[in-house]
Amino acid sequence: MSYRWLLTYLFGASPIAEENYFKKGDKLIHPVRSLRQSKKYGFGSNFTPDYTDVESYFARIKRAVVKKEIYTAAQFHGPVRFKGDNVENLATDGIKHLKLRMLDLDPTSYVGIRTGTLRFIRLLASYFIMSPALNKSEVSEALAVADKRNEIVALEDPTKKSQLSEAAIALIEHLKVYVDLIQAGPEYQELIEDMEYRVKIPMNTPSARLVRHIKDDSLTHYALKRAKAYQKSALLALHPFRDFEDNASLTADELKAKIFRGGWEPDNR
Repeated sequence: MSYRWLLTYLFGASPIAEENYFKKGDKLIHPVRSLRQSKKYGFGSNFTPDYTDVESYFARIKRAVVKKEIYTAAQFHGPVRFKGDNVENLATDGIKHLKLRMLDLDPTSYVGIRTGTLRFIRLLASYFIMSPALNKSEVSEALAVADKRNEIVALEDPTKKSQLSEAAIALIEHLKVYVDLIQAGPEYQELIEDMEYRVKIPMNTPSARLVRHIKDDSLTHYALKRAKAYQKSALLALHPFRDFEDNASLTADELKAKIFRGGWEPDNR
């Protein structure tokens, strides 16, 4: 949460919105790094979550439901969501996984996210786990600062140097040392170099690359071109998945059963 502004910078991929997205009177004066990750224009709830600990997290969501800030706990769309069988039992049953909403879909990937992005998130998670935790009294202020930073980065011109470039480079330098200490391997060393290059040369960020494809204030032409290429490639597969052809709405468990024979892990296929 404290460094989600860095993820917005490195992986933001929503520089504009299509026609009729904005409310009357709202308009971008230039493309941005991530419209979706902006609190002003993006998608999310209008209340501040509490990440001090799991108990505070659930208590804040419960109060929001009572105050009708959100209708149900499932409507909470914070940058990070704790996921388990039931939000009310997270403190006792544990968190099964984290849902990260501070990422835009990457149109240059067949599945919406690149392997390098996943590796960087894994590296960050590992680095933070090995770092001293914040005192509970520091959490609210730290996240308030992070929110302001994220809004700055999200609404910056993606083709120009970020106001937070020095802070980004500072963290990346720490990650370089960390990668060497844990001997993560050459793929992580190369990844860190690539991320540093994105900070130093903004035109290499996803959003800046998308700006090149804007035509008549729209990315529709580019999006359709990519979609058709992905569809063509998928249809050339030896065993294409055709269960969506009848417009069926499949649950995650149904997809898991049909594609992976009951488990996400390759060994269980």
